[in-house]
Amino acid sequence: MTLLFGCDGMYIPKARRSDSYFAIPQYYTSDRSALGLMRGVAKRLKQLNPQLLVIKHDTIMQFTKKRVSKHNQESSVAYYQPFCQECYGSGETYEKLSGANYFENEFSNEQKLVACAKCVRGISPHIYVSLDFLRSPVIYLDHDEASAFNRPEWLCRKFTGDFALILLTCHELAHDFSWHLKANHGKKWQRWFAKFLRQIINDMKSN
Repeated sequence: MTLLFGCDGMYIPKARRSDSYFAIPQYYTSDRSALGLMRGVAKRLKQLNPQLLVIKHDTIMQFTKKRVSKHNQESSVAYYQPFCQECYGSGETYEKLSGANYFENEFSNEQKLVACAKCVRGISPHIYVSLDFLRSPVIYLDHDEASAFNRPEWLCRKFTGDFALILLTCHELAHDFSWHLKANHGKKWQRWFAKFLRQIINDMKSN
């Protein structure tokens, strides 16, 4: 029997492991690959939240060197990108086009994202996921995720399998409502992340 420990070194009893009794149901998707399961969860959340971004077959994809910067490939399990690759170099700032105050990412030294005109919410954003995570889905809850439920004791709790896929999908989709804010994991993101996770858990329990 495998013993499971959090990143704080504390043993996690089987009764406390949410991933031990959550499996993404067949009616969400017939594609049982990790990407397929994430897409199934995303499509269900779209049904429950019509204002969410349009979920296409390529909305959630694996990292590639062409699609994602080297920094984000090395530092992220997944990455939400609100615009297309052509946005980096069109010559127009997003502030000029929409009035929003968006920064490319927290490591960019507050460099303004250069957006092409067609991407002012004219196309669907994309979520890129690392191959390592897709091969072995494992997540440790971070401070922002634990704060979303006002449960600091959940910090560093480990989740694997389908529940890790659900957590990551909810995490990235919540950025659809916070990508334009400097506090990318602030209160607004936390509200949507918590809402999405509760919705999926309750939906799976009731069906």
